[in-house]
Parts: sequence; structure tokens; C-alpha cells
Amino acid sequence: MSEAALFKKEIGNSLRRVVENTERDSKLVQGIIDASGSCIVIIDEARSIVFANRAWRQFATRTGVLSGENGLGKTYPELSSGIASACPRDTVALKEGIQQIVDGEEIEFEMRYRCTALADPTWISIHASSFARSEYHGGRLILISHDDVSSAELISAEIRKDELRFRRLLETTNIVPWERSSGEIRFTYVGEQALDLLGFSIEQWKQTDFWASHIHAEDRSRIVAQYSNISPFTDHFKSEYRMITEDGRVIWIEDLVDVVREWGRRPTMHGFMTNISDRKQTEHALADVTRRLIDAQEEERKRIARELHDDLNQRVALISIELEQAAQMCGRNPSSLSGRLTSLQQKVSEISNEIHRMSYELHPSKLEHLGLVPAVRSFCSELARSRGVNIEFHSGKVPETLDRDITLCVFRTAQEALQNASKHSGADTVVVNLNASERQLELSIADQGRGFSPTQEKMTEGLGLTSMQERVRHVGGSFNVISAPNRGTTVHVTIPIAS
Repeated sequence: MSEAALFKKEIGNSLRRVVENTERDSKLVQGIIDASGSCIVIIDEARSIVFANRAWRQFATRTGVLSGENGLGKTYPELSSGIASACPRDTVALKEGIQQIVDGEEIEFEMRYRCTALADPTWISIHASSFARSEYHGGRLILISHDDVSSAELISAEIRKDELRFRRLLETTNIVPWERSSGEIRFTYVGEQALDLLGFSIEQWKQTDFWASHIHAEDRSRIVAQYSNISPFTDHFKSEYRMITEDGRVIWIEDLVDVVREWGRRPTMHGFMTNISDRKQTEHALADVTRRLIDAQEEERKRIARELHDDLNQRVALISIELEQAAQMCGRNPSSLSGRLTSLQQKVSEISNEIHRMSYELHPSKLEHLGLVPAVRSFCSELARSRGVNIEFHSGKVPETLDRDITLCVFRTAQEALQNASKHSGADTVVVNLNASERQLELSIADQGRGFSPTQEKMTEGLGLTSMQERVRHVGGSFNVISAPNRGTTVHVTIPIAS
């Protein structure tokens, strides 16, 4: 065989290998892109579609592109319909982005656009990048993937709407949102409403120690400790405290706080501050009215008790003495008259004792002269005698000198609770404990009687229970009733006192 023939044969073999390799590469590319769940096309440097995967063909069928064409050979994205259909503005952006990759100005291109091929709202996320052809072909190809992100886009749109509604709500209600890391006293974010709250700029709010330094001195240590020492089990809490404005005014703040915990990170606190100065002013006004009503009630009781003791009781006592003398004078007369006078004298004496008891209940003089513990102990003894109930009184180291309002509150609460227990519980024994620590005074009155449901209407609307609650609230204490049918009743009162 001549050299020319050998050369032609070698050329033929090389061409056959190129064709076989090209076919093999084409099948490999088609198989790879068909395996993808995204809608994929591959275009050449002229932006003509040379490959389209299964997902692209299926979408093309849905949108009306002929199944035989599937966009092959057409210029991307200049399609009459299909997944690349977009509004004019987005179409221009698509063309420019793809052309930058064709020209080698960019390596990748991404964007989102609204697909106009379907009636339902459909958003597509597109990603395009170039790669080299096989060793037998020069130039580059561009792979373009399309993913339906309609669900995410709709969710994002709803989130944006919710954020807008929430922002409008904050602006309307003057609520100040804030954020900071747990354990720190510097805000990482503060809403614009903070400017109106105190008068300081947002930059000042974000300074270290700004928040702590503008809390009222009487509230500062308590609030800083509460925010700095968050329990691992605390997710939400609320606090009320005073802050100082730029012009020196004092306002009341209600702060609702959420603690967000993420694995491996320091907890983050998010809160909402609200100016509740008007509400506090109303509460103080109501408390003042309550105090004046209680004072007026006590003054009226004192007046009635004084009149009973100093006038009626003395007059009845004199009648009792005169009747006794009359009975002695009639000693020589018939015994029937003497016995009748003696009976009258006993009845008048009982009336005198009853007036004395009523006078003590209206205004216990022992409370003023002897103090809280002797007054409560004496009342327990007298009530036990008159009602036939065993009352056990126990007391700890209670200060002899207490604020008058606290002393009166504890005595009246004990008085009301013991009378309720003796009348309604049916218990043989009532236990009274009166104790004090450096910071608070505690009173508990417990029985094992028939009990009741604290939520029943006659208990929630009763004047006795309401009176006790109001008295305790007036001195800044807490009042709790623990009871259940046939399980007894415990009244527990805690009142803060000065060290």
C-alpha cells in the first residue's frame, strides 16, 4: 500500500474515533443532565440550545412548546413560551447576564424572575455557568439550570407582609423592640421608637452601660441582676421598672422579654419596651383611694368602738350594778323577785361583755398599746372561747415596731380569716402562724375543714375575701388562698418589711 493510501486510512480512522467520541460524549452529557431534577438546558456561544434535559422537556410540554422541538436550536432566552418566558425587564436582565458569560466577563450568573408562561404565580431561580467543550471541539458551552421557587417566594412575600404589618403596629403603639446577647448590658439592636421613649439617639442606646445607667437608682440593682442571671429554664419573663429620660423625667417601663437559645451559641434576648406611666399613675391613684377608704373605715370603727366602750358599755355596767344592789335590798322580800332581778343582772352583764367584744373587734386597743403578736394571740383566745374552736397560735421573732398600715393589715386579715374558718370550715382546730424575716412578714391560717373551690362565684365576689386582698395589696404584699372541697383551707399572706 502506498504512503498516500496509508495516510488517507489513518485520517479516516481518526475521523471515526472523533465521531465515536463525540457521540459518546453527547450521550454522557444527555444522561447527566436528565438525571437532574432541575430544568436544564446547555447553550453554545451563539446562545443556541444544544441540549435540554427531561425536566425541561416536560415543562415545555406543560407550557405549549411542541414536544418535538423542546426549544432545541432556538436562541436562549428568546422563546415564545416555556420556562424562560419572563416580563420584558427580566428578559433584558437574562440576556445581559448570559451574554456576560458568553463574552467571558463573568463566570456565573444568578437571578430570580417571574415566569409568564403559566397563569398561576410561578417564580424561577436561574443559575448559569460555562465549561469547556470536549478535547475534540473548541470553545465553551453554558449550562443553565432552572428551579421552581414559587413556594419559597410566596412564603417570603407573606413574611414581608407580616413584617410590614408588625412594623406598622410598632409605629402605631410606640412599642420599642430591642435585642442583645444574654449576660451583656449593651443593645445590638434598638427600634427607632426608642428615640421618642427617652429622647436619646439610637447610637446612644447602643453604647455600653447606657441602659443600666438610665434605670432609676431604686430599681437598678434588682433589674440588672434579673437580666444578667437568666435561669437555663427561663424562656419568657416580664419586668416593670423606671427609667430617666433625657430631660430628667421618670417614666415607667414594661418590658416583655423572650430568651432564644441555639446550640453552641450564647442565648439571645429579644424584648419589647412599652411606656406604662399612664397606667402606673392610674394604679397609684386607685391605691391612694383604697388607702383613704381603709383609713376612713378604721377611723369610723374607732369612733364607734369608743362610743360603745365609753358610753353604752358604761351605762349598761351601771344598770348591772344597780340591779345587783336592788337584788340585795330585796333579800328580805319574796325570793321570786330576788331571783328575777339576779337574772336581769346576768343578762345585762352578758350584754356588757358583748359590747366590749364588739368594741374590741371594731378597734383593738391592744394592737396600739401591746403590738401585733399580743393582739393576734388575744383575739385567737377570745374567738376560741366564744366559738368553741381550738385555735393554735404560733409566732416567731416578729418586730415589735412595724408600720401602722402593715400591723393593721395583718391583724384585720387574721381576724377575717379566723372568723371565716370558725363559721364555715367545720374544723375542730385552726392553726395560726405569724413569723418574720429580715425582709418580709408571713401569716398563715390553716384548717382541715370542708374547704371550698376558690373559683366559685360566691367566693370570688365575697366582700370578706375582697377586703383581705385589697388590704394586702395596699401594703405591697401577696395574698393567696389554697383550698379544695373536703381538703381544708390555707390563707397565706406575705408582706415586705424594711430591714
